[in-house]
Amino acid sequence: MQSGGALYQLLNESGAGSVIYALFDELPMSTLASAVFLIIAFLSFVTAADSNTEAISQLCSTDSQAAMAGDSDENTHDRLLMKIIWGCTIGAVA
Repeated sequence: MQSGGALYQLLNESGAGSVIYALFDELPMSTLASAVFLIIAFLSFVTAADSNTEAISQLCSTDSQAAMAGDSDENTHDRLLMKIIWGCTIGAVA
């Protein structure tokens, strides 16, 4: 990237995904930086998906007030099944 605006030109030609890797190519230890970036992006997605799955399964529960309060009852199995269903759905959509 010798000339100014190379990242902007790359953004217009290839899209936003290629800009971060072009930036990493200019940094020292670019392979390590790319690997760390991918791991952090993956962990971010997994954390968000887990939180969304938990919230959606509690909202879809027949006794959502008790589930949100943390009360354990006989519907724990049903909520776990609902969480698995929503987790698979979110994973399939992503």
